[in-house]
Amino acid sequence: MSILFQECDVLSPCAIGGILNSETIPKIKAKIVCGAANNQLADPVEDDNLIYNSGILYVPDFLTNRMGIVNCANEQYGYITNDPIINQHYNKDWEHSIYQTAMQVFNNSKNKNKPTGEVALELAEKLSLENHPIFGHRGEKIIKSLIASNWAE
Repeated sequence: MSILFQECDVLSPCAIGGILNSETIPKIKAKIVCGAANNQLADPVEDDNLIYNSGILYVPDFLTNRMGIVNCANEQYGYITNDPIINQHYNKDWEHSIYQTAMQVFNNSKNKNKPTGEVALELAEKLSLENHPIFGHRGEKIIKSLIASNWAE
């Protein structure tokens, strides 16, 4: 029997895409699917609906992988030790934190009776039209952080 089909609280697919499909989803006994593999759903629409209708709480891959995406998108602006802009993503209080975003997706999914993948995609598309939150002048903070870290030694 596949490890995918064991009783557990959280199933975390982290290796290959397409692992969640019309053959595997009906056999999953987990309450939550939250993994880091990209493109976990073989069919993003059909399998999103199938997992939703099965009663499993699905955290879409791009929400789970968010900080990898944030890190890659922000690296062009430079790094700051203990960066408050990055750290706010881990804070439960910031409206766009990982926690708040996940809760917004889960609540909207429940209230709109839509799969979490569909709701998360709608939210991502809406937020993609907003200005990047760290645009502006970070140069001074980057230089001070580099000096403080003794990067040249």
